[in-house]
Amino acid sequence: MNTILKNKILIGLFLFPILSFSQQNKYFLYLKDKTNSPYSINVPEEFLSPKALERRNKQGISIIENDLPINPNYLDSIAQNGAKIWYSSKWFNGVLIEADSITYQNLLEKSFVKNINYIGKIASKDTLKEEIPFYEVIKYSKTPSLNEYGPSLVQNMMLEADEMHQLGFDGKGMTIGIFDSGFENVDVLPVFDSLNLKNKIKGTFDYVENDTEVYDKGIHGTMILSTIGGYSKGNLIGTAYNADYYLFVTEDVNSEKRIEEYNWLFAAEKADSLGIDIINTSLGYTQFDDSSMNYSYQDLDGNTAIITKAVDLAASKGILCVNSAGNSGQNSWYYIGAPADADSVLAVGAVDSSEIKVGFSSFGPSADGRVKPNLCAQGANIVACLPNGYFVRTNGTSFASPILCGLAAGLWQANPSLTNMEVINFLEQSGTQFTNPNELCGYGIPKFLKANNLANNENPTIFNKNELLILPNPLDLISNSFLSLELTSKENILKIVFYDAKGSFVFEKINITKHKALIDIKEFIDQKGIYIVKIITNSKTYSGKIIVY
Repeated sequence: MNTILKNKILIGLFLFPILSFSQQNKYFLYLKDKTNSPYSINVPEEFLSPKALERRNKQGISIIENDLPINPNYLDSIAQNGAKIWYSSKWFNGVLIEADSITYQNLLEKSFVKNINYIGKIASKDTLKEEIPFYEVIKYSKTPSLNEYGPSLVQNMMLEADEMHQLGFDGKGMTIGIFDSGFENVDVLPVFDSLNLKNKIKGTFDYVENDTEVYDKGIHGTMILSTIGGYSKGNLIGTAYNADYYLFVTEDVNSEKRIEEYNWLFAAEKADSLGIDIINTSLGYTQFDDSSMNYSYQDLDGNTAIITKAVDLAASKGILCVNSAGNSGQNSWYYIGAPADADSVLAVGAVDSSEIKVGFSSFGPSADGRVKPNLCAQGANIVACLPNGYFVRTNGTSFASPILCGLAAGLWQANPSLTNMEVINFLEQSGTQFTNPNELCGYGIPKFLKANNLANNENPTIFNKNELLILPNPLDLISNSFLSLELTSKENILKIVFYDAKGSFVFEKINITKHKALIDIKEFIDQKGIYIVKIITNSKTYSGKIIVY
């Protein structure tokens, strides 16, 4: 998994030689065709949901042959030859099977079989403890937060997700699939009450165990979901807390095998048929337990890894795919992993609260020279919720990805006529370094208001930070400690609230009754750093960032 992730890497398909063994292994069997299929592209409602068809119609996407399910006659023949069928892939026209060497040999001789690729031995039933990311339990002061975001303020504010929420765009009407290792206690944690009580978790499935139980395992997935779908006033507000969700387990924490790439493929095809709009995956692959399957940097060309191909296929169906870039920035392998190299994926790197790339965030570009990561969000000292209900600070591009994914959901909600690739394009154009991308942060940090203005063909300056004038900024604490705050709208200020870069309450001033105020910050700030100020009026809340040095 990425971030808490083990380094995963996948390699191109590996043709398994004819071996003489009797134990059960897993293979991916490729079929030659879809001849004599009972399904037709002219009757797509037989294999795609109304929501899936609506998503395609909105984006002008045609139904083509790779949308047709596997021919059931082929499936029957495979099963009759003694193979256990786990899942089938219409996009790859293949089947994941479990078989011994005799069955393997027999299937190779079938006229409808193109080839069979070995992808791993049957997993041991022994359960290994999931690797847990570094985290620090948040200690609250006796002074309650006056902002509903609590310590999650900065990770929202960095992307202008708080502004997005104020405009009414919180993911409502969007459907997001989270692919991860499990979602322990999501069904009972208070931070997810807004999802559970409103029936916003629409379905679950575990592609590792082949069942629907996902709430009994997986620290990582719980934390991921909390950053995008959680809602706990004063503690944590996710970036798309009002979206609908499907929770799929594709990652097996007990091992690193290529089958996890296929699990992602099967989950993505299910997501397509259900009409899911966005997939967030905080996983990445570069190395396996079987080193012969490892990827090289040259393989990260957008066309080699199974999961990379699957992501591009999902995108071709109108799904917006968001993926963490990886946490290998300080390792010997310091590049992104698959599928962050995909042509059509939104790969997300990590910055700190000062909007500076953190060391662990993996570097681009892709092997063929494309800008990667595409964008960045806060991934250091972000706030998430553990399965035990504790709110903690933790690190990883795993968390930057869902935080930014929620922004994409809000932007798409605000502009429902966009295609998935247009959403990515407008987010990139809103990036803080769009005109000068690099291998560190790609196009930089996206800003909702600018992206939304661009999507509406408006001049980005229509949203004008000059509505709130902060002078001087930056501010030299030694030479001048007085800060001038002024609303150009001339609205009377009811309250001014300061927070530090972690979102902790610092100071408030009330009953100003004027449109401007002069504040001596030495009264409450004695350290250099970045601070957030919120100006509250009768009609609106204005936000700004102050650099004190």
